[in-house]
Amino acid sequence: MRYTILLLSVLTLMMVNNCGTSEDVDPLSQRSELDLINSAKVYYEMGEYDRAWQYYNAVFTFYPDTDYYVDVNIGKAQILGKQEKFEEQLAIMLQTLKSNIMPQFVPRIYTEIGHFYAKFAPYDVSVNENDINKNYLRAIDYYSKAIDYDESNDWYAKAEAQ
Repeated sequence: MRYTILLLSVLTLMMVNNCGTSEDVDPLSQRSELDLINSAKVYYEMGEYDRAWQYYNAVFTFYPDTDYYVDVNIGKAQILGKQEKFEEQLAIMLQTLKSNIMPQFVPRIYTEIGHFYAKFAPYDVSVNENDINKNYLRAIDYYSKAIDYDESNDWYAKAEAQ
């Protein structure tokens, strides 16, 4: 009986000590939104796109109501561009534009979409040599929208669009 009680006590103590260990906690959950975004940018610059993607996703996982929604999606779109996943890149940018409720970010989103079309234009096999490249015209259209958007004072995005 004594050994049974001792054994149960030891097992209980082991279970209590193992509950809630740091192994159960995702280390990214302990970091701030800005820290996750800045780390993602560093990994992006280093060419570690999978790791950058992981950090951007962690922002949405641990901060679902983040104010950095646009920053994260632009970062993810840039990663997709580097990986030459152009359709997915454009889809993220258009979805960001569609779901964005903060007018101050609209010029930045327009500018990024313009960059997409300008970068994609040389790869468009649907345009023959004698046609005006429609993607360049789309890029100009989005850059113009960024510049002309009156509900935002994001002069950096507007200047970049010019």
